[in-house]
Amino acid sequence: MYRRNHALGVTHHDRVEVAVTDDHPRAARSQNPDPDTPTGRGLLLVDALAEQWGQEPNDGGKTVWARLAVPQGTALGRGCTLARP
Repeated sequence: MYRRNHALGVTHHDRVEVAVTDDHPRAARSQNPDPDTPTGRGLLLVDALAEQWGQEPNDGGKTVWARLAVPQGTALGRGCTLARP
């Protein structure tokens, strides 16, 4: 099992940046899982929801990041911020 470290933060008032880091050396890739398979949909969801996303290698693993728009009128859209751990 590979370790994961999740981080969430607001980088701008109109965007949320999410990053997931793990220590698996292989690059993340989109899959097309069978409907009965319980895993393998993460990047499909990221690609469908994010304005932008990518990945960067680091220390034998990788970080996959995504930027999502925040609708105006929501708490985050009004300037509420979340700190990165």
